[in-house]
Amino acid sequence: MRTPAFGLLNRLAVLIARAASLALFLVWGSFFFEHLVWFEDPATWPPPRVWLTQGLHLTLLLGYLLSLFWERLGSILIAVGSVAFFGLTGGVDALTFAFVSLLPVPFYALGWLSRPGSPRPEA
Repeated sequence: MRTPAFGLLNRLAVLIARAASLALFLVWGSFFFEHLVWFEDPATWPPPRVWLTQGLHLTLLLGYLLSLFWERLGSILIAVGSVAFFGLTGGVDALTFAFVSLLPVPFYALGWLSRPGSPRPEA
């Protein structure tokens, strides 16, 4: 049987997830805008690989924003964008960047599992 503590756990987990999504959106968004200078002059546009990585970076940022309203869709975009983007650009620190970027996802999952009425195996 569920106890009232699950309501508090749900609210706390979702609050942490949303705060992390917003903070990471601001951090990674600043890098995204900093690198938009590559696209400033159409005569010297970067190669297709740069377009691809910027698109994956944008996917990650959209995931953070969407997760504030639609947690599951946003979490999927965060996971896909993080793994793909940092897999291509992270170098030796790819795992570290990916784990930090994925921080909101387990908190959203904890929020889903602790939500009243969510399916959960009984002991």
